[in-house]
Amino acid sequence: MANNQQKQCQLCQRQMEYLTVHHLVPRQNTKRKKQDPGPTANICSACHRQIHVLFDNKLLALELNTLDKLKDEPQMQKFLVWVRKLFPREAGISPSLKNKVGWRKRVAPGEYAITRLVP
Repeated sequence: MANNQQKQCQLCQRQMEYLTVHHLVPRQNTKRKKQDPGPTANICSACHRQIHVLFDNKLLALELNTLDKLKDEPQMQKFLVWVRKLFPREAGISPSLKNKVGWRKRVAPGEYAITRLVP
């Protein structure tokens, strides 16, 4: 990795080359109302993907809207234990993400979202 500044995922604590910005209150809940998008967390793509696989935006907005609440949720705890064992802290990003910088579009079932990679 050139310029290999590693950053720590705020959920799984792994050191990663790139992190994504996760809106703790989903943007669909704030954008339509023209509200401030609220706090964000810098997390790895594996954690980000898992959050949106496990939980819908309504639950994220109403109940799982802080890092502590996400970490304490039983399904997420199970995933975090698994991902820490599978991918040690020294692991970099997946080959498919190498050389990607800036914005990328992620498609979840039934919705579109823009995810910003944190350089």
